[in-house]
This record gives sequence, structure tokens and C-alpha cells, in this order.
Amino acid sequence: MIFTVGEILILKKAHPCGGNRFRVAESASDVKIECLKCGRRLVMDIDKLLKSVKKREGKIIGEE
Repeated sequence: MIFTVGEILILKKAHPCGGNRFRVAESASDVKIECLKCGRRLVMDIDKLLKSVKKREGKIIGEE
């Protein structure tokens, strides 16, 4: 698995709300990510997400 649930991703392009930090909510053939600023969930293809990731951070404290 390329992305783990709970991992924080910083994307190259910001979300319309102004946030660029996202948490991986679900990882399968498509990846569901959640904006940490507004809470909106997005579904992205793995290949597209790999190209748009700027930096990968660790997990949120308290997540398993």
C-alpha cells in the first residue's frame, strides 16, 4: 500500500479553502483524502495523487 490511513500529505496546489494539508482517510484503488482546514473529503486516483504530493508528514498523534 502506497498511502497509509492517517498519514498527512502536503499537496503542491492548495484547496479552494486555502489549506494544503490533507489526511488520508481511506486507501484503495482510489484514495480518499480530507482537508485539515475545512474537513471536505476528496477522492483522487493514486497516480494523480502521487504527482501532486509535495511532502509527506507522519500520522496525527492518537491515530492508529
